[in-house]
Amino acid sequence: MKFCKYCGAQIKDEAQFCPQCGKNLGVRTEPAAPPRQNNYNPQPASAPSSTGSNNTLAIVGVIALAIVVLAGIFFFTGRDKKEQTARSTAPAQTQKAVPQTPKQQAAAPSGSQLDAKAYVAVMYGFNDRLKVLADRINSGVEDSYTLKAVGNVLKDDIRMEQNKLKGYNQDARAQKVKQLLGIQWKRADCMVRGLNGVEGAYAEGGGYYDEFQEQFGRFKAEIGM
Repeated sequence: MKFCKYCGAQIKDEAQFCPQCGKNLGVRTEPAAPPRQNNYNPQPASAPSSTGSNNTLAIVGVIALAIVVLAGIFFFTGRDKKEQTARSTAPAQTQKAVPQTPKQQAAAPSGSQLDAKAYVAVMYGFNDRLKVLADRINSGVEDSYTLKAVGNVLKDDIRMEQNKLKGYNQDARAQKVKQLLGIQWKRADCMVRGLNGVEGAYAEGGGYYDEFQEQFGRFKAEIGM
């Protein structure tokens, strides 16, 4: 321990100032040695600037866009070439015949001759159907709605056969067949009207039956049947 030379207060040996009077005791202290520097002190790598990152992203985007554009051009160009090749190598299509309607098929060229014997068979068929319908009406078993439907179908079928004769304008036999078919149609129509309650329709149909049988017999004789 030592004492202050100014006031005599007891002070520590290493004290530079007196704690009692505050005078500088003139004690020299060694400055602290500077920290030992490490010769290997690399500078930290600087962070990439935002400007550089933006430039890199822009370059990548341009490259990607160029790839997409080139791929699209290649795809559409290749598809066009394939379509052109397919069109050039495809066999030429022949024009398909347009199917004729029943009326067109039935119409014969003007001046053609009718196969009269074939139509005799057709009229025999209608005669049988008319007889069956008359028998069903007379039985009184079936309802009128069903029988009227059968009669209307029969009328449509007879009318269709008449339409097939439109092309035979110069054939007298065809005109006679058309007339006979008309009598059969009237007979079927009388049956339908009778089912609808029209008075005297059945009797009228009986008259058409007699008319048809007479003219049909003469027609068959004319064509040698």
